[in-house]
Amino acid sequence: MNSFMKNITQKDIDFMQVALDEAKLAASEDEVPIGACVVFEGRVIARAHNRRESDKSPWAHAEFLAMQQAAEILDRWRLSGCSVYVTLEPCLMCAGLMINSRIDRCVYGSSDPKGGALGTLYNVHADERLNHEFEAVGGVLEDECSKLLKDFFIRRRKERKQSKEEGTYEKPAHIDIDDLDCLRSQINIIDKQMFSLLQQRFDVAALIARYKESHGMDIFDPQRENDKCLWAESLADDDEKDLYGRIMSELMEVSREYEKRINDKQ
Repeated sequence: MNSFMKNITQKDIDFMQVALDEAKLAASEDEVPIGACVVFEGRVIARAHNRRESDKSPWAHAEFLAMQQAAEILDRWRLSGCSVYVTLEPCLMCAGLMINSRIDRCVYGSSDPKGGALGTLYNVHADERLNHEFEAVGGVLEDECSKLLKDFFIRRRKERKQSKEEGTYEKPAHIDIDDLDCLRSQINIIDKQMFSLLQQRFDVAALIARYKESHGMDIFDPQRENDKCLWAESLADDDEKDLYGRIMSELMEVSREYEKRINDKQ
């Protein structure tokens, strides 16, 4: 089922360009420039870029994050009907996720001689011993994808060499972590994720406000806001329902204020 520079359409090129744009965002954040997007019914429903350094996460690969988003948007773990576009051939981890999520197709830019699992080192997508197979197509915008990676690592090596010559290069230090440090780190991770999600919520809320305004709809829906608070309370244990309810109410109030400011600026 593997093909290289076969069955490629103009849409494949267009969608790979979306993945490339994400890869450029990764480079701007000093991450290895790999980007991805997920396409369903002819449109991009999720997009992401490599965030392993930023998130300090071993699974924060571009295609992994994009598939997570797609599952949330489609509200199902099965990604059947979806195609994944990624600038670098997926590794074993991401190829495994593609198997488990039942994607239809993966299109990638440059092959990965050190870890490629869709035709280079392994053929995970076409292994008949597994419970799912999917089409893999490589080489789409390969030159652009490869150049982005090469330029990044050339710059990275130059910076490392210069820092060594200047005596400013520091090897990663060994860190002793006790139980309290672990717990505090978990809190920090949760807080970081919470604020990141809150910002995403604000951004989407602003889009919803603009949509409602342009269609003559009421910006605020009291019943829906109340339903959200009830939903939040349902997630908590009995002795925490009041706390969850208050937190959700405060978040709703912040969101309403944010939407109001967005509309005032228009």
